[in-house]
Amino acid sequence: CLLLWVKPETKFWQTVKKNTPLIRWNRIENSINNGIPDLLGSGETSSFFTVELKITYDNKTIKFSPHQIAWHRINTGPKFIMISTRCQSSVKLFQHTIITGQRTRFADYAPLAVVNDIKDKKQWTTLQNKMLENTWQDQQSMIYYRGWRAG
Repeated sequence: CLLLWVKPETKFWQTVKKNTPLIRWNRIENSINNGIPDLLGSGETSSFFTVELKITYDNKTIKFSPHQIAWHRINTGPKFIMISTRCQSSVKLFQHTIITGQRTRFADYAPLAVVNDIKDKKQWTTLQNKMLENTWQDQQSMIYYRGWRAG
């Protein structure tokens, strides 16, 4: 795999943005408040959700800073972890609940969606829809919990 002059996470972000057109993305560049996820997304009818982008170098584990762990434990709402290989040959989407510590073994968890062929639009559509569906379900749970009525 050859990655020239572009950090793997930057290339990963560009790939995600290009292949998930139904999601409005904001990349969060934050040097003040460590731990905030990399992306803030929303669909046309969904609430906001966050995505932490991670690159795996051994195809089994990813690393989190103590600030990232704390952010995911303290904050509510839909939160996802999206993992790619260093060569960007595949992508896996997980719920944030896979975070077990600074070195998380994601291979022990079932992903919400997988893109095994980075050029396969159908696999990207499935991944995109999983984020939007989970966001919508979380939004409906909050409406029910708070006793609100839609409509």
